[in-house]
Amino acid sequence: MQGTVNGGRRRGRQKKRWDDNIREWTGLELRNTLRKAEDREEWKAVVRRSSAVPRRIPDLRDRETIWNWADKDNRKINLTGEAFENIVQTFLTEIEREKDKGFVNTSINEASLLSTLLSLFIAGSETIANTIVFAVLYMVNFPHLQDQRFREIDDVIGIDRPPSILDKSKLKFLSAFIMET
Repeated sequence: MQGTVNGGRRRGRQKKRWDDNIREWTGLELRNTLRKAEDREEWKAVVRRSSAVPRRIPDLRDRETIWNWADKDNRKINLTGEAFENIVQTFLTEIEREKDKGFVNTSINEASLLSTLLSLFIAGSETIANTIVFAVLYMVNFPHLQDQRFREIDDVIGIDRPPSILDKSKLKFLSAFIMET
């Protein structure tokens, strides 16, 4: 029974195998996908054509891309002493305070903010990637846990709507699994 999830399908859900997603995303049968994956250039062409892959990955070395991502222009400076909303607001407030004190050449500047955001983004991406790999490998090695998580998601969310943050409190075992990874 490789490639299927044990158990019945409720609410008219079709039985779907893991390679159905590969076929859907790439437009190729599994054996053709594996053959193309062996040749780097052919695989790049498959990924470019895939409907599941974003068409343009932003260049994080581009200053404007990071500023847009951080929404720098729409962040309010917090000089009132209230709690800060995020690191961008904290940095921008400190930059403004330094200017008000008359300090011009300090290490707290937009270049430093840009460097910090880039470091956080890259470090966070690597951490998240490692966490996802661990979670997937764990589920592969313990299929009964995968089945339990699937049933919990199906019971709470179902197939009629996308998940929302309000569902998190109802997904107790999934939340515990995520916290453990």
